[in-house]
Amino acid sequence: MTALEPQAAVDLAAEYATDKRIEQTVAELQADGHSVTVDTIRDRLVANVAREAYVDLFVGGEFVASLSAFQSAVAERVQQHQSTAD
Repeated sequence: MTALEPQAAVDLAAEYATDKRIEQTVAELQADGHSVTVDTIRDRLVANVAREAYVDLFVGGEFVASLSAFQSAVAERVQQHQSTAD
């Protein structure tokens, strides 16, 4: 299976990187004593989503969209969330 078009990564990020999910991830990182940056939030959130939704997001061991585009879209959502939270 080939990766879906780039918009699919943005759509997936909108579905999985919700404000509530970002806030939960920030709380997890703080509880674990990690620094809270866009990169650490993105990395933790993407890892959690990949584990929890593996069946939906991976087909034949391949991510259903461009993984790097998904990570970028998640980072953008985190950055937007953090700028409105300040």
